[in-house]
Amino acid sequence: MIDYDLIVPKLKSHFFIIFSEKFYQKNSGVFIERFVAKHALLRPKLIVVNDQVHGFKKMSQHVASLEKFPIFIEIEGQTDDDGNEYITNIDLYSEANISCQDRLSDIIYLSNSFKKTVSLDRVLSVNNPTKENMVIFSKLQSLLPEIDTWINYNDDDDDDDDDDDDSLDEGADINLVMDPENTALLLDDDSELTSEQLSVLIDICLTSFTNFVKLLDDILVKGKSLKNIEHIFQDSESI
Repeated sequence: MIDYDLIVPKLKSHFFIIFSEKFYQKNSGVFIERFVAKHALLRPKLIVVNDQVHGFKKMSQHVASLEKFPIFIEIEGQTDDDGNEYITNIDLYSEANISCQDRLSDIIYLSNSFKKTVSLDRVLSVNNPTKENMVIFSKLQSLLPEIDTWINYNDDDDDDDDDDDDSLDEGADINLVMDPENTALLLDDDSELTSEQLSVLIDICLTSFTNFVKLLDDILVKGKSLKNIEHIFQDSESI
């Protein structure tokens, strides 16, 4: 399980939430929460004149096509006796009715570049082969299994931890790898995660997801050449 307040505020900052609903089962303490969101670039911008709000700016046509990629978030969690909420499962995904057949090799390259944080499914209809859907899944859920064993809850209690070489300094980079046994996102040296490091890992997953959606839009909707954007990809060994 992971603290509800560690993830949900980040979801609201990384995405433009347009709908949410939450259901509780009081006897068991179980809750389910759902969000419908848009890419953060679709967040309305205010028109402010002399410190007064006069409405919203017209959406730029450059980002309007991101409307084709609605984002869905489904959370399952548990409330303890003190009213604290913890997340036990989270699904973050986007669906788009877009064909990638003409740019299939580019999409495969893009998917491989983001394979540690995002997966992409291509869904074809048996009855109508011309109909095609794409589903983009975040691997954020990979952070949750056995999370209690990863977080060093005592890092604030031990003064020596301030000098620990494994501690994460502000602005430091985390090198992510996929653990072959449980597909969990871990540090390269398998060191114990602090809550600060976990927070950074969550930000990495969410940022990677939004970047992947934007690149899909650039390639499949706007028709941009992969050569014009591939310079932003890191080598898969250094992600």
